[in-house]
Amino acid sequence: MRFASCTGKIDISGIRKCFEGAPPGSVNLGLGQPDFDTP
Repeated sequence: MRFASCTGKIDISGIRKCFEGAPPGSVNLGLGQPDFDTP
């Protein structure tokens, strides 16, 4: 699939930067439901 050349100039959102800065192995509860039983 081809995208317009201007799409390369779009910066990622602040919340995406925050999630990408999380340490490996951390549980992301940002979207959807967790896939484990909650207490």
